[in-house]
Amino acid sequence: GDLYFGPKASLTLGFRGEYNQRKLGNPFNPSLVDQGIFSPLPSANFTYKLTDKQNLRLAYSSTINRPEFREQAPFSYYDFNLNTDVQGNVNLENTTIQNADAKWELYPGDGQVFSVTGFYKHFNKPIENFLLLQPNGFAYTYINSKSAQSYGIELEARKSFGNSGSAFLKNLTLVGNASLIQSKITLGDFVQAPDLSGTTQNFDVRGLTDTERPMSNQSPYLLNLGVYYANPNGWQANLLYNVFGPRIFAVGNAENPTIYEMPRNVVDLNISKVIKKRFEVRLGIQDLLNQAVRLEQDFNRDGKIGNDLTSKTKDADQQVRSFKRGSYTTLSVVYSFGRTIIP
Repeated sequence: GDLYFGPKASLTLGFRGEYNQRKLGNPFNPSLVDQGIFSPLPSANFTYKLTDKQNLRLAYSSTINRPEFREQAPFSYYDFNLNTDVQGNVNLENTTIQNADAKWELYPGDGQVFSVTGFYKHFNKPIENFLLLQPNGFAYTYINSKSAQSYGIELEARKSFGNSGSAFLKNLTLVGNASLIQSKITLGDFVQAPDLSGTTQNFDVRGLTDTERPMSNQSPYLLNLGVYYANPNGWQANLLYNVFGPRIFAVGNAENPTIYEMPRNVVDLNISKVIKKRFEVRLGIQDLLNQAVRLEQDFNRDGKIGNDLTSKTKDADQQVRSFKRGSYTTLSVVYSFGRTIIP
């Protein structure tokens, strides 16, 4: 519901309840997983209008992250990109997340936005990728860590040139956002994970330097940029760029150091043309640069990757996997029977 406090302030309260039933098994044990969980998910949003062009927003919400099927499945499978086995963990639990943020917005003109957001998240039982030792190397499984928190700042900007005297610039829009993020996870002394036979074990992680470390899959920085073009003649194009900072790919243990995924630049291109208000031709190229996915292992456990990859010493960091996902190109023609296509 909405509550108003004069002409400048408003509060929106919400509540959603979700019930999720999950059953997993095999011919020998058809009820390995039989979970029915109700999750209360409240939310609140407060908005204060500072001026005609400025807003202050405060928000809180509770969200949930459920294990994916393969993460919780009672079997192992071979991942050809990683060149190793991945074992599901039937003991995985849902992750609950408490989210809070404060956002200042500025609207300096038509088609222009600038905002600054500070945010905080608390995770209960976050799901992470975990390393398993095996005779010919290592494999992966999934675990619930004890808890985690992340906080940071995000800058977002949008600039339209609709008032420009240039025929080209007035159809152009620039968009960008950048985030700086700090995260910290509390792992505990032991983690519960299956071996490759599916048998649950308690893995000792005491003595590791990374028992309190960043969350897995959480980069310390993110950058997204976009250039959008659309003219009255039916041409549209956008060029999108994304890069992330080095992030933990798989959590290490007392025998296997943590593996990091290194930054890579991703560029997507989309072009379309409307023809006679009925046809539209679309060309899309995802991951135009096709840079390699690089996984590097922190053998000296200093949390710094890539500085000594050329070293041949025993404790030097090592690249354990490098592969390219490939670019993905689509070309399509759309015809509209019932209505005209508006460029």
